[in-house]
Amino acid sequence: MPKIFHTVFILSFFFFTASLAEATLKPLPLEFEQLEQSPVLKASEYLPKGLYKSPFHKAEENIPTKGFTNKYRLKSKYGNYRLRGNFMLSKRVNEIHAISRLKKMKRSEAFAQGVENAAKAPFSIASDFINDPVDTITGVPKGIWRFLGNVGEMAKGGRSKHEESVTKELIGFASTKRNLAYRLNVDVYSDNKVLQKALNSVAWASYSGGFIISAGMLAGPQFLTITQNADRLNKLLRDSSPEDIRRINRERLMRMNMEPEVAENLLDHPQYSPRHETFLAGSLYEMHGVDGRAEFVEQATKVKSAEAALIFQKMAELLYEYHSKVMEIERIVIIRRFPLGVTREGNLFMPFVCDYEVWSAQLAKLANELVDQYPEIAGTIHGIELWTTGKLSEKAKEKLSYMGFDIYENAFGRMKNLERGTTATDTWHTP
Repeated sequence: MPKIFHTVFILSFFFFTASLAEATLKPLPLEFEQLEQSPVLKASEYLPKGLYKSPFHKAEENIPTKGFTNKYRLKSKYGNYRLRGNFMLSKRVNEIHAISRLKKMKRSEAFAQGVENAAKAPFSIASDFINDPVDTITGVPKGIWRFLGNVGEMAKGGRSKHEESVTKELIGFASTKRNLAYRLNVDVYSDNKVLQKALNSVAWASYSGGFIISAGMLAGPQFLTITQNADRLNKLLRDSSPEDIRRINRERLMRMNMEPEVAENLLDHPQYSPRHETFLAGSLYEMHGVDGRAEFVEQATKVKSAEAALIFQKMAELLYEYHSKVMEIERIVIIRRFPLGVTREGNLFMPFVCDYEVWSAQLAKLANELVDQYPEIAGTIHGIELWTTGKLSEKAKEKLSYMGFDIYENAFGRMKNLERGTTATDTWHTP
């Protein structure tokens, strides 16, 4: 027995110390690699049934893949869309189903009575909300700031009692609309004009006309993964005016020890909606004491498209999820403009926003550059984990594993189901 125990102890010690050893990452020279071509996926095979088609929409069968991103064409009863990425597809399909529920509400007798009551409101702006309200309030991500700025000046400028009441009514309407969007699980700052018009009409009939929206009217399928983090941030967007959201986000950004100019560059960036900013700033803010968050935000301000802005938002969310549920991150480093988390245990975490990728020249080059640069930038690393929001081909997983990467697919779904409690402090409503 003593001899057996001694052997087990030696083996256990060997495996334990081996796990603490510096990771052995190997480059793969591209000139010797047989790379895969980006495929065209089939929607009927690749997508879950509810995302592929419904009574209200259908995705085009061919899905080109390029640059870690799937490209979709979507036909629906409420418009046709060209979309980049699985997140945008899920968002639009979710919106299409929400529009169908809003349209159904508008066919009800209760809504008709609400419209009639709203038409009697003592201010002429009511008709704008009912007929074409998209640009009136909360219609486009950045346009709202100019409008609310005017409302603020109205409230401060010694206007008449009637005009002050109009301002209060508008603020109350916006709150009703945000609550309706939250209950439908859609983005109140979405650039989907059909959704905005339907939201505004129903919210106005509810706010000014007494139209009661029951839970049954809102029931329907959902296509977005909602983590605890996402739900908290959605509630913050529901409960706060755009002006308050901007103030909260600024305060949170400034508490990350960044230059005021960097914070303002994010808040004023044309590609970031209030939702983008709130999810990015809120996720990073809760990673208390983590170095490098200012550098992450600085990289985020360099994007030139809404798709890239969404990618940075999702990377911030992934960093928070990993930090709070898997392993605490000590600092964020930037390699090839790519943010990675370095844990206290010496692991490197790679938040990889990707729909579907093969062993392509782009992926191979990225992996080789990470392997080449991580020792200088990140120091001694005991392991590197790649968590992708989508899937990789079998060959891509095989090659990355050979290079020393541990691969985890469906990152948000996997992290949502982790049972370990959050390590972050719940300070969402008290910045």
